[in-house]
Amino acid sequence: MLRVLPSALKHHISEQEIRYAIAALAEIHPIDDRYGRRAFAIIGPRHLGALREDYIEVLVVQERNGDFTVFHALTATR
Repeated sequence: MLRVLPSALKHHISEQEIRYAIAALAEIHPIDDRYGRRAFAIIGPRHLGALREDYIEVLVVQERNGDFTVFHALTATR
């Protein structure tokens, strides 16, 4: 299951865009969140046909029960 926290929506990226970016991911990088938990930075397009400038970075942590929680999303910069 994938849960999207309200904090992930604060940069005007919709839940639909977050879910699409995860499904169509271009890159994934393991990171540690601010609490020291293993998390992932997923970079993917907001929608079908998105240009690279429209890709977003989605930060996801896997919970103990196996579910995933999206806690942050923002426009990818590179």
